[in-house]
Amino acid sequence: MNRLTEVQVRKAKPREVSYKISDGGWMYLLVHHNGSKYWRLNYRIDGQQRTHALGVWPQMNLKAAREKRDQLKALLKEGKDPKQIQDEEKKEKAELLRKKQIEEEGVFERVAKDWLNRQSAFWTVEHTQRTLRNLVIHVFPELGGMHLTEIDVRKVLGLLRVLEDQGKYEAVHRIRLSIDAVFRYGIITGLCENNPATALKGALKPQRKKPQAALASEELPEFLHKLEDYDGHILTKLAMRFMLLTFVRTKELRLAE
Repeated sequence: MNRLTEVQVRKAKPREVSYKISDGGWMYLLVHHNGSKYWRLNYRIDGQQRTHALGVWPQMNLKAAREKRDQLKALLKEGKDPKQIQDEEKKEKAELLRKKQIEEEGVFERVAKDWLNRQSAFWTVEHTQRTLRNLVIHVFPELGGMHLTEIDVRKVLGLLRVLEDQGKYEAVHRIRLSIDAVFRYGIITGLCENNPATALKGALKPQRKKPQAALASEELPEFLHKLEDYDGHILTKLAMRFMLLTFVRTKELRLAE
């Protein structure tokens, strides 16, 4: 036991084939042909021989390797398998890292920008910029730094109520749709499980209806651009296109089979 010295470990030269130098107490230095040196421990448990990696020299010197060896031998005396314990520790560290990544990735502003970046491939530049501007001005100051799992119905409703009090009814509904979409994206990507925006449809004041005046011919190009940017229900968008092509009445369109 404790046969090696730090000088011997340092002077151990590589050979064509990897070889072992025993330190005793089941521990040895494995010298690879490329010159790298690894501390290893052989042990038996449940009648089977196993090998446990202790560390790499010189990051782990001889003294530290022996301390690690003694710790593992103490576990073996208690009937515990060092390899199983190591696997459990790795699993715990991986789980903690995963949770940390989710916490970082799950911040509302980061998720919203990721969602918007993906949606921008299907939207016009103007519509993408308008959606981002609404989020930056009205949503990010309140919810941007919060994790999706921290945001509940009351927080979203409180934010939208402020806009309602300002008479911004159209903006309220657009922003609710954006928040709803961000949470749906968060659920799909595994960052959250609930969507607080879905429960707010009946809690908000309806958009104020404006008199539906006739559309002048010179206003048609602008209308077509706005229709292209429309991010509501796809059936509504398709119905408007169908009406423009056929001039069918709205009731006939809605009740058509």
